[in-house]
Parts: sequence; structure tokens; C-alpha cells
Amino acid sequence: MDIPLGIKQISLDEILDDAVNKEEIIESFVTKELLPLIPQEAQIITFDGFDGVGKTSIAECVSRCLEIPHFNLDKFLKEDQNEFFNAIKFDELSNAMASACNDRGRIIVDGCMLTKVLKKINYESSFSIYLMHTTRMHLEDELDSCRKYEILYGDKSAEELISEREDVAQRAAQSSSPFFGGGSGEIPALERELIHYHRELRPHDSADLIIKIVHWI
Repeated sequence: MDIPLGIKQISLDEILDDAVNKEEIIESFVTKELLPLIPQEAQIITFDGFDGVGKTSIAECVSRCLEIPHFNLDKFLKEDQNEFFNAIKFDELSNAMASACNDRGRIIVDGCMLTKVLKKINYESSFSIYLMHTTRMHLEDELDSCRKYEILYGDKSAEELISEREDVAQRAAQSSSPFFGGGSGEIPALERELIHYHRELRPHDSADLIIKIVHWI
């Protein structure tokens, strides 16, 4: 299932963690492409998506540019809980958001399972941004096989990426490596939560904006 056609999409080429100009690239993307799409009246701007996709880096940049408070859900987690949603300090998060909204008028929130978290504390996003990875292929010739590869694998939908994530997690769970559970067959708790959350609430279908972090091969 493809992303609904009514959702605006913009792309940012993947940035390696050791890139010298990583911050400059993000700031240029935010100021030139992202900020013009965020309504000035949006009070709660949110960034959702799987873990590690780049939500916090972009959210922090938007926060600096707009000079408004930024809250990352990871900062409100109880330690050593081996889960995400039930480990959130909901009262602390709600009070911090309420105080910032009253003081500054606008805030930014980023984190996994964000739609579910906000619903729990009776908040709703004013402008929701969903981040996702996608892969595209450099085409160096006009071979039909390359064009077909680009069509089939070059720009995956959110649904395809979720299915792929589920498959990878399942294969990793069968690995004998202790890092993946020693072949227990169990998908890590956070991964299970994220996959279930996406299947149930489908944040990629209800977002106001999709940002595709593009990995080129």
C-alpha cells in the first residue's frame, strides 16, 4: 500500500554520522524546504517514525530555527524497563509540555510511537511529520534491468518498509548472535512495539508531511 497521495513528501539525502558538514546539510534542508511547509499557527509540531531514522536531529534544528522548546520522548523514559510506551513518565511529559505551551505558545515533540503517546496524555499534534528511510539506485546506463530495479526497489512505500522491517527483525531473531537474542526467535521488545504501533495506528497514513531520508546505492 502506497502513502496516500494527499500527503506532501520531501526528501533529504542520507547523512553519515561522521559527515563533517552534517549540521550544515540539515540546517539547509530545514530552512529551505521544511520550515516553509510548517504552518505558523501550528502549536504542537511532531516528528514520528521508527527509531534511528533521524527524527531528533531534524527536530532539534527546527527548534533552534524557530526558537521554541523541543521535547524528545527518550528523555522521559524510566530506566531498565525493556519496553517503550509503558516506560514513559506520562505525568512528567504532560506537565512539561503544558508549561512550555503556556509560556512559549509552540513546542516540538519527537519520538517513537508519538501518536499513541500524545493520545495517552490527551494531546494532539497540530502538524505531524513522519520520517522514513528509502533506497534509490544511481542509474549509469539505460539497461532495462536497471530501470526495472529503480521502479521496484528505488522508492519504497511506508507499508513496504514496515514489512521489510518486520522481516529483518524476524530473521535477526533467529540469529545465533547474543546481540540478537542468541537464536531465541524473539523479536526485541521495542521492535515488536514499533511494528505493532505502525500496523495499528498507521502514523505514516495520517501525517501532514512525509520526510524521506534517502539512501543511495
